[in-house]
Amino acid sequence: MIYIVSIPPMSKPECFSYIDEDHFLNILRKYASAKDRLVYERLTLKELMEQYDVASREEAEGYEYNFLCKLIDKYTPDTVLYFWEGDDKYKTESMDEFDAYIDFLSEDVQSLKLYMTSSEAIEALKDATEWQGSKGVEARMALEEELKRCGELE
Repeated sequence: MIYIVSIPPMSKPECFSYIDEDHFLNILRKYASAKDRLVYERLTLKELMEQYDVASREEAEGYEYNFLCKLIDKYTPDTVLYFWEGDDKYKTESMDEFDAYIDFLSEDVQSLKLYMTSSEAIEALKDATEWQGSKGVEARMALEEELKRCGELE
């Protein structure tokens, strides 16, 4: 199980659990889509051009798609591109979709704590330094309650 403790600036901390990375990504993709946000994308330059209904550099230039013109000038149609909202641009360096969605979740919160396993989350409960600072006690309680709800603690 994956546990994420969200500590927003104005409300009380919450803890969310996910079965695995796929479950996390499926939920967050739907959430981002409902907010009309593109957080992460992996596609070829050719696929990107098809999305914009552009077959050539000249067409891209005609529509004033300057970012697309730059990509066409620099890469071949089969080049794999990654879009990550944090950079707000397409690039060739591989990026991890999970990390992109963690960054997305971190936008409106004071702090975000991530535990990739139940045992890691349980160990965090024992570490007093993990819960120092603003809303630390409430955040710890949120994690503890979620671990109990998931059957990991009694």
